Amino acid sequence: MEKAAEGRNWLGLARHNLTSASLGILANYKKRLSLVSLLTALHTIKTLHKSEEKVQELLQGGVGDVEKGPNDGANNYVGAIRLLLECQAAAASFAHFSCVEALSVKLQDTLEMAEEQLDVALAKVCVNFNEEDYSRIQEAWHLLGKTQMAVDQMQMHVSTAVHANAAMALSAYICRNMSNPSPLTCTTSSTGAKTNAAEADHYHSDIQHMQYKELC
Repeated sequence: MEKAAEGRNWLGLARHNLTSASLGILANYKKRLSLVSLLTALHTIKTLHKSEEKVQELLQGGVGDVEKGPNDGANNYVGAIRLLLECQAAAASFAHFSCVEALSVKLQDTLEMAEEQLDVALAKVCVNFNEEDYSRIQEAWHLLGKTQMAVDQMQMHVSTAVHANAAMALSAYICRNMSNPSPLTCTTSSTGAKTNAAEADHYHSDIQHMQYKELC
C-alpha cells in the first residue's frame, strides 16, 4: 500500500511538472509568434517608406519624359500610381502604428500631387497629341478610378488650346491686314518697332479675352 501511494504521488508530481513545462513552452511559442509578427510589420513599414521615395522618383521622371517623347513618360505615372495604391492598402493594415498614420497622410498628399501632374501631362497631350502617351495617361486615370474626370479635363484643355491658337492666328491675321496706321497696327519701322510690338502683344491679349460676337 505504501509503495502504491508513493507511486501515485510520483505520478501526480510528474503530471504537474509536465503540465507546467507544456504551458511554458506554449507561452514562449506565443511570444515568439508575437515577435515574428512585430518584426514582419516593422520590415513592411520600412519597405513602405522606401516605396514612397520610389514613387517620388517615378513622378519626377514622369514629368520630364512626357515632354521628351512617347516612349517613357506616362509609364512612370502608371507605375507610380499603382505603387501608391499598393502602399495605401498595406498602410491600412498597419494603421495602429503611429508612424504609419503619418505615412498614410504623406501617401495621400503624394497621390493628389500625382493627379495634378497627370492633368498637366494631359494638357500637353491635347496640344501635341501622341496616341501612346494618351493611352498611358488614360490608364493612369483608370487606376485612380477617375476616367470620367479625365474626359472632362481633356475637353477643357482642348477647348483652351483651340481658343488660344485661334486667338494667335486671328491676331496675326489682323496685324498683317490692317491698312490704316493705329495703335493696333503691327509695323516694322525702326522708330516704332518696339512700341508697336508691345501694342500688338497687348492686342493679342485682348483678343484672347474676347467673345465670338466681339471678334466678328
